[in-house]
Amino acid sequence: MEMTDTERRAMDFLLCGDNETLAILRAQLATSSVVRRQLTGHGFFTHFHVSEAADKLPSPGRFVIEDVHATFAEIEYPVGFILFVEDGAIDTLEGFAYGDDWPDTATITRFYYVRPVPSSAEGGLSVLEETAERDFQWEHPRPA
Repeated sequence: MEMTDTERRAMDFLLCGDNETLAILRAQLATSSVVRRQLTGHGFFTHFHVSEAADKLPSPGRFVIEDVHATFAEIEYPVGFILFVEDGAIDTLEGFAYGDDWPDTATITRFYYVRPVPSSAEGGLSVLEETAERDFQWEHPRPA
């Protein structure tokens, strides 16, 4: 099973950057295959198998890279992408729409990076804002 154009472009953007972690994950992607894709109506989950011979990240457990969003011509609200890394290897790519159904065909108008910023709303939840420079906060593994 091959990656779709949207999946390929999202992975390229998620793994873009001059960073050792990203370099290892890019090398894994080059030797990986899609083993399953689940469509949810509001997005998808694409599951990967990484070659046993591929270099793995040294940290066990799970962490996520979740700083990529995009706009599609077909829907009003942005979409987000999350890459789940499990036991040092890429595992699952999630794509999701914020207020719309996932379109049958996606015309990507642009990708961009986001970062959390504290909200002034009661409860102090963070909101995501677009950022010109990527913030590598995700590099410090945290439970997903």
